[in-house]
Amino acid sequence: MKSFIILIVLAVFSALLLAGWRVIDAAATPAALPAARNDGAQQIGIALDGSLQNPAWAPDSDQLVFTRFVDGYNVGAADLFIHRISSGEDRMLVSNGGVTVNLPGSAWNRVTDYITFSSDVAQHDEIYAIYAEGRANDGWRITDRSDRMAYESTTSRDGEWVVFESHPLDVENQGVITKYKTDDSQPYQDLTAPDADCRQPNWSPAGDGILYQKFANGQWDIWVMAADGTGQRQVTTGPGDKTDASFSPDGRWIVYSSDEGGLDRANLFIISVDGGASTRLTTSGGYDGAPSWSPDGRWIAFESTPGDPDGSAGSTLWRIPAPERFRPQLLFDGGFESGDALQWASVSWNLDRPLEEQMQIVTDRVRQGRYAAKMTVHDGDEFMETGGERVQFARPGPDEHEGDEYWYAWSTFFPSDWQPTNDWLLILDWHATYDDICQPLQFELDHDNALSVHALAGDVTGYDCFDGPGTARNESQVIIDAITLGKWHDFIVHVKWTTSNRGVIEVWHKLEDEADFTKVLTWRHIPTLQYKGDPAEANVPYLLLAHYRDAGNAHTGVLYQDGFRMADSWQKLAEDGLYNLHSPGIYLPMLLIKARDERDVRLSWGHDAAYVSYRGWRSSEPYFSPPAQDLGVVEAAPWQLIDPAALGDPASNHYYVVEGIKADGGST
Repeated sequence: MKSFIILIVLAVFSALLLAGWRVIDAAATPAALPAARNDGAQQIGIALDGSLQNPAWAPDSDQLVFTRFVDGYNVGAADLFIHRISSGEDRMLVSNGGVTVNLPGSAWNRVTDYITFSSDVAQHDEIYAIYAEGRANDGWRITDRSDRMAYESTTSRDGEWVVFESHPLDVENQGVITKYKTDDSQPYQDLTAPDADCRQPNWSPAGDGILYQKFANGQWDIWVMAADGTGQRQVTTGPGDKTDASFSPDGRWIVYSSDEGGLDRANLFIISVDGGASTRLTTSGGYDGAPSWSPDGRWIAFESTPGDPDGSAGSTLWRIPAPERFRPQLLFDGGFESGDALQWASVSWNLDRPLEEQMQIVTDRVRQGRYAAKMTVHDGDEFMETGGERVQFARPGPDEHEGDEYWYAWSTFFPSDWQPTNDWLLILDWHATYDDICQPLQFELDHDNALSVHALAGDVTGYDCFDGPGTARNESQVIIDAITLGKWHDFIVHVKWTTSNRGVIEVWHKLEDEADFTKVLTWRHIPTLQYKGDPAEANVPYLLLAHYRDAGNAHTGVLYQDGFRMADSWQKLAEDGLYNLHSPGIYLPMLLIKARDERDVRLSWGHDAAYVSYRGWRSSEPYFSPPAQDLGVVEAAPWQLIDPAALGDPASNHYYVVEGIKADGGST
């Protein structure tokens, strides 16, 4: 079995286009879905001939990219298809007459929406990538070496590195796990020894580790290592081959195919990344292999044949529910479902009042479960002379440190008789422990009931609250022009915490009667933690779920909070269906910038249904305003702009922005 994964590209890099491939839409009538097997697996109804192999999930957990071998299992030419489970639609993505194969596992990246794969359409196998909604020739070659073959690829979470399986030409063994910088700024780096046969690397969801299979002592076993190749450690033990491994979406588990336990044919097993005893997942009498775990944690897709796959007419694709105990777990659940606030570390309120005058756990107005928090603030409700009027909950942890990447979700309800504050009101914030510095991140309501996200991060030396010398990034953006009263507002927040310019803040929002979330904020390449002088001494913020307003408001304010949760993956947030990021248009791919034939620069990106057109801008300075050059408007697919004059002096830098324009004229 051959297989491959995606590529994320963040900067200008020279790329060779994949010549000669075709992308053909091939919608077909869905095949009838057969009955489930005794182990609970269900066949995925795909109306295509040939051998269907190597399923890899899309970010929405509704689509799969897979390889179709035309003449049998691993026999003949191979194409790439995309199948949508909800509609049964099949669409051909790549067909070039060669052997084009994706990797089971994380071949489809949620940030860029690009799929990575190998193809021998040129002289020998190399790594390529294509946009999932791509058209003919909308692809490029990643690797290009005359003396080595490359396949089984995956990329780091930030997209700056690709890792793959490398072999001498026409040599099937002697596999070496190799790492390569996608902007071509560093040479190829071998992570495993040339005298060891190592294959099928899969990057971890967090980007800090790589799993692979290694042949030693007459059998294949699963190994893991750090992203730089250090700390190589064997995970699986005992007799039997273990292959085709990929991570669970939270990175805690590994699913793989094995004949361990004396099986006649391989089935699927799950094991902790720390090793130990494995759990058998499938129990068919045939072969089950090439497993891939859905991003929402609910399903594992795989290929299957009734007998031995080699020499057969081909495999079909199946999926099986992931056992509950292997699904992603919450790091903190503050949804008040214990009937009190004891999940939270502390409650702050006006200590001159009984707590129940400011905080009540109620059952008559809830967003999820049975309980919610009613939070009331009166004129003068100051907490221990700390300023402002408030009642708020402090989360017990885990705290946010350098390199952490977390997902948060909660719901806020503003009653129909809500009165705006005199100046400001916070519903959620991460509070600095510096006495003189304001919050690194907060959700703030103003006197016109507009909700904004405000961030202050980086070097805050010399700052007084939000005022300072300009050494920190001070960002603010309105995400709701006017809050809707009498309905629950649902929020999802994704933050990568760092003192460097590699941070990320993303926010999604919807009302209780809306089916899908809308992405309302994307900040990338910014710091998200504060420090004074030395970034190694980052300030560790603490989170507050709040009703916290400026002093001097004569009216009594009431709002409700519910459902707060924190996880290290977005998949767990959706476990009960409330904070669900599965809808189309949510996964906004990062801008892809590529040089073509050293004559022009092409900017490509994924389309979001909220926008009817896009405008591109270029400047010689970062964070420019106003833009130096208008590249024009694109109003139709493939959502691509061409800047023929961009290269100019090859020693100079060019910075790009793409603005999404909505039907009402608004933009992001």
